[in-house]
Amino acid sequence: MISSEKRYAQAAYSSMTDGFDPKDAAVFGTICHQFPSMVRLNGLRLTAIFYDAKASASDSSVRSKAYSRYCKYMEQALELQGVRLSEFVNSPACDSIRYRLLSRQALAASIWFKRYAEAILKVDAEAQEVDA
Repeated sequence: MISSEKRYAQAAYSSMTDGFDPKDAAVFGTICHQFPSMVRLNGLRLTAIFYDAKASASDSSVRSKAYSRYCKYMEQALELQGVRLSEFVNSPACDSIRYRLLSRQALAASIWFKRYAEAILKVDAEAQEVDA
């Protein structure tokens, strides 16, 4: 059986190497660095909705693709099996106990995304841009 930490690490590593365009590394790395602080500040529900909205933007910009990639691999790490994170945290099946557990899991997974963004993409944590 695979441990949750190993699953998080595999999903994060895949997000960095699976057909990733290196010129977009700064954008994706910034998104990886922003997610945990946004979860701590706003909660998983609002952060998931925000990321999903950015991923579903009508333009096909680099930023929109980066948000989409992050959501896809975070959902993979959390084993949501094809259900979007924003839909899951807003579903009736996600009671407060499940929501808190999922929040802890998302924060644990996001650590791997940050680590790999620094190690593989060479994105500096201090050089984050603010995205509203």
